[in-house]
Amino acid sequence: MKTNFNLKKYNTFSIDCFCDNFLEIKKEQDFFDFIKTKPKKILFLGNGSNILFTKDFSGTVIYSNIKKIKEIKKTKTNIYLKVSSGYNWDDFVKYCIQHNYYGPENLSNIPGKIGGSVVQNIGAYGAEIKDIIHSVEYVSLQDNKIYTIPNKECQFSYRSSIFKTKLKNCFVLNVIFKLSLKEKYILEYRDLHNLENIDLKKIRKYILKLRKSKLPNYKEIGNAGSFFKNPIISKTLFNKLKKQFMDIPYFQINDKYKIPTAWLLDKAGFKKKKYKKCGVYVKTPSIIVNLDNAQGKEIYDFSQAIIKTVKQKFNITLEREVIII
Repeated sequence: MKTNFNLKKYNTFSIDCFCDNFLEIKKEQDFFDFIKTKPKKILFLGNGSNILFTKDFSGTVIYSNIKKIKEIKKTKTNIYLKVSSGYNWDDFVKYCIQHNYYGPENLSNIPGKIGGSVVQNIGAYGAEIKDIIHSVEYVSLQDNKIYTIPNKECQFSYRSSIFKTKLKNCFVLNVIFKLSLKEKYILEYRDLHNLENIDLKKIRKYILKLRKSKLPNYKEIGNAGSFFKNPIISKTLFNKLKKQFMDIPYFQINDKYKIPTAWLLDKAGFKKKKYKKCGVYVKTPSIIVNLDNAQGKEIYDFSQAIIKTVKQKFNITLEREVIII
């Protein structure tokens, strides 16, 4: 246990902030030993890739670094893998590709760990982590017992899950993935439509190239990826906006329409916009970046200004994808 610990290296925004206590967990027993002490305030932290610290954290930060992966079942068509919460997500993707397990390849190079990826229901290029999850093992901090919840009860939705809502007071211990042993690709995303003679390695290589061309590397410039969710609006509002903005891009979901946040911010005048020591990424306006050792509060205030302007211009209320502390 470390006290008065600086979290700058443990959040991808690279915010200079402190926590009262910091505990790195390398095996499950470390966690169970700790919770016997009945801690008052806990924050579970993986890669810190979807969090913005606006102040110091007065409590204990638990950094999951449990790294285990185990085959628990195999059929003619599927493999079931039990993976610990501290396992790096992209390392898991690489592991699957090396073993010809199909499912997570479209989610290549998303920063974070297994635990946080499940909480957030990460997604990219037409795929979401929920599509390959069989079940999740978690520890309830109410009784310190281990529970297993099947996929259908995880309440997965767009960048959310039950672990982000009703089960906030729990620790994701392991995730059981169900992966395909048979060749299976998700190529519906427009940038993947025309790929030919593909295999898992070629899919990953192409997606790595795509991400590099559009997204900033947090190791070079602090960020947490897309700061806002792409809003889903009603048909009535969409038709109204369509009359005003003929070029509005969209993806139809039944009777609703998903609008790219990047387009909204561009039209709202935030392209290349800066605020104090932060700003929007020059290639993708939906990403807020830390330009020069900005404080978390500056980034939060900037996001507030964006939300206010988008609401005034489009009557759309943006929702943050990033968790605010």
